[in-house]
Amino acid sequence: MRSAELKVLSLSFALGLLCFTWLFVPRNDPSASDPGDVLVSVRQPRPTPRPPLPQALSPREESGPPEASPAPPKLPSLTGTPASSHDFRCPRGAKEIRILAFGDSITQGGYGLFEHPAWGMRHNSYFKPRLQFHAYTVELQKLLSAHRFRRVKVVNKGIAGETAAHMTQRLPNVLLKDPDFNMAFVLAGTNDLHRGTKPATCLGYIEHMHKTLHQYNITAYQISLPDCCPYTTGPKGTPYQGFATRCREYNPMLEAMAKPAGRYIDVAAHIPQREDTKALWDDCMHFSPQGYDEFGNLVFQFLRRRLEAACSGGCMPACAEPVS
Repeated sequence: MRSAELKVLSLSFALGLLCFTWLFVPRNDPSASDPGDVLVSVRQPRPTPRPPLPQALSPREESGPPEASPAPPKLPSLTGTPASSHDFRCPRGAKEIRILAFGDSITQGGYGLFEHPAWGMRHNSYFKPRLQFHAYTVELQKLLSAHRFRRVKVVNKGIAGETAAHMTQRLPNVLLKDPDFNMAFVLAGTNDLHRGTKPATCLGYIEHMHKTLHQYNITAYQISLPDCCPYTTGPKGTPYQGFATRCREYNPMLEAMAKPAGRYIDVAAHIPQREDTKALWDDCMHFSPQGYDEFGNLVFQFLRRRLEAACSGGCMPACAEPVS
């Protein structure tokens, strides 16, 4: 009797242990290759987005599509305010006539950095991989002084690499510090078009600058962009091909805006890029020092007639005093 009870007790214990093992002891899953296959609900933090890398401001275009330009700033309406509605008059009582030259590297006189793709290596006998300056205003000032306009002062405010969009913001600061200008020559849009900005957008910036100058009673004259070479080399053409196309659309817009009032200087037409004029050019958009001098002479011929007419009334005879 006692032996039978022990057997039943042992069997019950074995069955209980088996049930316990079946229910509570984890078993190896042959379908799981490693512990990482077990699904664990863990909330992962969102990755922090990386800020975009700054893009280099290259003076050349890439071979791909043009770079998207930033959204233009909101400008005040120009409706009813023609860009050339203010005529230049001789300033009575002024000691001198002051002229502002406002623009980018072409106004500043930049040269000496790039090769000309149409002519292979630089046509100069040397190559200096750094930007140098020989502004057209240097020759302009010399010609003014040599032709009795010794009280006419030209102030150059060109900055290499600057866009017309940036110039609309810089111009008011320039005029706040030095508002006593009588004339201004504006040349802008080169870098905007080179980076893919639409010509119509550039024209809006130009109109805005003309309006700012008008508010300061400054007569604004518009200079076209230089003649950008249309040549191509290789299957993809030059990096300047798209830029040249946009310039051909942009310059007529400037002409339509300023020429009716006689305030447009077409430097592209007067100094074209040809084989016989290559000594005047340093690359596809910048003049050589000789070219900048020719540019200054062009502006002087345009300006001379206006100064003679302005000073002929006797309101400021000192602006045309004889050279001693």
